[in-house]
Amino acid sequence: MKIGMITSSYPRFEGDIAGTFVRSLAEEVTRLGHEVHVVAGYDPAQQEPASPVQVHRFRYAPLKTWHCVGYGQSLESDVALRKGNWPVLPLYATAAVASMLRWNARVRFDLIHAHWVVPGGGIGDVVSRLTGAPLVISLHGSDVFVLEKNAVARWVARTAFGRARYVTGCSSDLLERAQRHGLSPARSRLIPYGVDTARFRPDRAMGLEQKGKLSIPESAPVVLALGRLVYKKGFEYLVRAMPLLLGQFPNVRVVIAGGGALEDELRGLARDLGVESHLLLPGSVPWEETVRYLNMADVFVVPSVHDQQGNIDGLPNTALEAMACGKPLVASRVAGIPEVVRDGENGLLVGEKDPVQLAAAILQLLASPEVAARMSQANRNKIEQELTWHSIARRFVEVYEQSLAAAH
Repeated sequence: MKIGMITSSYPRFEGDIAGTFVRSLAEEVTRLGHEVHVVAGYDPAQQEPASPVQVHRFRYAPLKTWHCVGYGQSLESDVALRKGNWPVLPLYATAAVASMLRWNARVRFDLIHAHWVVPGGGIGDVVSRLTGAPLVISLHGSDVFVLEKNAVARWVARTAFGRARYVTGCSSDLLERAQRHGLSPARSRLIPYGVDTARFRPDRAMGLEQKGKLSIPESAPVVLALGRLVYKKGFEYLVRAMPLLLGQFPNVRVVIAGGGALEDELRGLARDLGVESHLLLPGSVPWEETVRYLNMADVFVVPSVHDQQGNIDGLPNTALEAMACGKPLVASRVAGIPEVVRDGENGLLVGEKDPVQLAAAILQLLASPEVAARMSQANRNKIEQELTWHSIARRFVEVYEQSLAAAH
């Protein structure tokens, strides 16, 4: 099968965290014996990493600085589309369609797989109509948020949903929200993300080494969160929980690893609460190094929230990677998280935006090593049995095959 993937984010260099899940899926589908062509926008930072997938970058603006679509650059702290991006979007969409058609003329795609319904689904819709290749769309989170807030995006999404054979979502929440805007439940498929279990695995020695690199005492418990520093990640509430954590574990360290616009705000909050010396904000972490951070954690926290505009993560990849590393989770009971974290079985779920609940759950795990160890093993088992990229890729291939069968 020859698959043409259109995506607005795809790793531009080794260690890039943009669209890593798209690359993981594309590579695993390739290993299953299919030919995958990824079409993605050009970015000035790109230094194409080695991959079995054929990646084709397209330029869409006369100046390098105008290439600003995707790669985490389209939304301002994930709450609103950057104003400077609006004029560029028609250029991006036109160039993306042209690039897809050019590669289709050479390859003859059997199927189009569009990531993010906006803009990918709209681009895939046009290409599918012009080539006759069936269309599959994958929802990832921010795209559904954009269509909920913007009338043009809703029209694009509704039209694309009508063309797509199937639409996948990483959480039931995303699919249900899309169904309010024209997606047929009969065409909806829930497929979560996967994990590379060879890369993400328990390694105590690696964790101790990383502690040393960050000058964290070996005996100090580590509470870790990973992700871009944007409002929907809820990291503010983890910082607000710190005084309660320090009340029972005075040597605890909270590490929030990731880059973003909220770093100064989080540092200021920690300073106001008197916990700055126990908070580490190491900045953006290359993807291949995230496993080192995960392995030093005693508890991994996913304090996701609905931000001030209503945006929320679909299913944070970091939660699955932490599970693969055998870490107990404390997470908000929102979006796709409860579909992989069962309260009391492989983690603890709390209400969003509640630092008191968050602190109580973290303290429960820090104070009960036996419970934490049981949850750790349950998480590793769940990933190995259900959520490897190999098993997830097979589920996508089944959707591709069903789409092709429906087209004949």
